[in-house]
Amino acid sequence: MSESLPKSPQESLLLDRRLAALALCLCLVMGAARLFYAWTEPLWFDEAFTLAVISPTGFATFWREVWLDSNAPGFYLLSRLWTDIAGRSDFALRIPGLTAVAIAAVLPLLYRPSGLSRNAALTWGGLIFLWWGVGMYLDGRCYPVLLALSTLQVLAFVRVLQKPGRAAAWLWTTVSALAILTHYYAGFVVLAQGLTYLASARMAAVKTWPAALAFVPVAGWIVYHAPRLAAYSQPDVAWHPRLTLDSALDQVIALVTNGPAAGLVCIAVLLAISLLLSRREEPAPGPDRALVLAAIAGLAGLAIILATGLLKPTLTSRYLIPTVPSVLLCLILAIRGGKWRNHLYGALLILYALIQVPHALERLARTPDRPSYEFETVSEALAGAGVTDLVFVWDHELAPMMDRGSLARVGGVFVERLRKGVHVTPLVVDREHDPNLAILAAAKGEKPGIIWLYNREGRTASAVFAPAIPAKDSRWTCVRSGDGVVGSVGCHLKP
Repeated sequence: MSESLPKSPQESLLLDRRLAALALCLCLVMGAARLFYAWTEPLWFDEAFTLAVISPTGFATFWREVWLDSNAPGFYLLSRLWTDIAGRSDFALRIPGLTAVAIAAVLPLLYRPSGLSRNAALTWGGLIFLWWGVGMYLDGRCYPVLLALSTLQVLAFVRVLQKPGRAAAWLWTTVSALAILTHYYAGFVVLAQGLTYLASARMAAVKTWPAALAFVPVAGWIVYHAPRLAAYSQPDVAWHPRLTLDSALDQVIALVTNGPAAGLVCIAVLLAISLLLSRREEPAPGPDRALVLAAIAGLAGLAIILATGLLKPTLTSRYLIPTVPSVLLCLILAIRGGKWRNHLYGALLILYALIQVPHALERLARTPDRPSYEFETVSEALAGAGVTDLVFVWDHELAPMMDRGSLARVGGVFVERLRKGVHVTPLVVDREHDPNLAILAAAKGEKPGIIWLYNREGRTASAVFAPAIPAKDSRWTCVRSGDGVVGSVGCHLKP
């Protein structure tokens, strides 16, 4: 996998065939595994929420559902347009995400900036593809599309750093605006990049000011969405714990490897080997300045995001995805030049593939009593039992502030997909009263049914009162997805 040293250690006209074959094989195996899980796994709750948001027939109702959610609108619009064509099956909902991760992987090669060798670009793209793992975050949400946009954003940012100009600036700001409209946390990376651009290019950057107009639609939407976002920011509805320094470090470890902490140790060993091998050869020029600045800007964006999590309980690991391309670029730039460089690229790809194996095997061994935050399985059981009136309980910190119509759409999204005409009654429960009794009292109608989605580790009613419908009323029978801590129960009257 060796290549002759070019003038810059990042410049190469040739793509190493063995490295390319390795990357292709690893990505094909990972891609096949993703397709398998996307075809067989039920939608987890957030994906079910996506399905509920995009399902209303009227566009006005759809936009109201988008506004009621805490997320940016871009992915919902894309999913709505796509599923109007492809249908609303589980697999159809996941196709945009599966496609987006593949696009993210090839972008470094298709839009390779000067100063980055083809082999480095190939490895960077391979790491982006492998980092996503199998089933991590799944695909019926905004995150795969966000990863693709964030990758293109870094590439466009490198271009504008290398040659400041209005065309390059417009591309960067347009992609950045789309990233923010896909997930608001992308804005922190954009902020760090913007400050880096001004500090690096100075007056040349100022002359490209018209490109900032790309953010006008972003500002307009955020102003429109702000009242709803303010409701989500209230302390009594916080559903993510506030970060501590220890948990922030855990977030960084998970970000780098998307796997166990041992993976970070292996990566550190690999980089140390790279450093030792480089000392045995002639000193090589350092990486391109624009690439280094882009990587640093991504790390600065990561620091800002982590700081928000330290200040308010609003952060989970998925929100760090806008920084992933920059973090992986740091690894590429850390591999020192020399005849061993492509071997180390290959080792890095293999390492990232191996990191994902334990989680993939865990998902392959999925059993009904495995913790799983989904209710599609129990919904199908209730649809098969002919339920006509459904009580839906999302036992979650956010439930009290949710629009009741939205909760009804979410609760009935799978049953309605299988058989029309099911009446859904959303019920909000609290920790002060036994929800089993409240749920049974609300279960009425010709053929009543119950879906109770629970997480007993949160500030929820189920943390105090375990789901026990049949124990309270022996006329009922229930099926369960998940275990006694996280999962869902679906109940109906015995025949």
